[in-house]
Amino acid sequence: MQRAVYVLAMGIFAMVTSEFVVAGLMPQMARGLDVGIPRIGYLITAYAVAMAVGGPLLTVAVLKLPQKTALAVLFGIFLAGNVLAALSPDYGVMMAARIVTGVAAQAFFGAAVSLCVRLVRPPVTRPPPPNGAAARRHLPLRSAAGPSRWP
Repeated sequence: MQRAVYVLAMGIFAMVTSEFVVAGLMPQMARGLDVGIPRIGYLITAYAVAMAVGGPLLTVAVLKLPQKTALAVLFGIFLAGNVLAALSPDYGVMMAARIVTGVAAQAFFGAAVSLCVRLVRPPVTRPPPPNGAAARRHLPLRSAAGPSRWP
């Protein structure tokens, strides 16, 4: 398998894992941002909602770019969001950073999986058989095996 597939998998792992890092740091983040623990929980929710809503929109926005360029741009946005989160002085900035990283992570995930499929797909050497050809080809084997137990 190509090395690029492993690199993309590591990128996806890092981005998706960052969604749950907040859960392990809730008391420390609550103290550092001077808010209650329930409000820190909203940072996880914001990340997930950003992935669900904003990720597909950003994916559509980078469709015109070459895939490698799009992945680099998306990773750059994700990195910038994490730098913003690390330097955030208050809860509002942290929330904005989580939204930025959530949107970028989902768009990266979609683009990376699409590229991985293209990288590992075997080349097509002949067209697929016409409809029903595969079933007709295996019919003698099925008949020799006896009646089917499945309806």
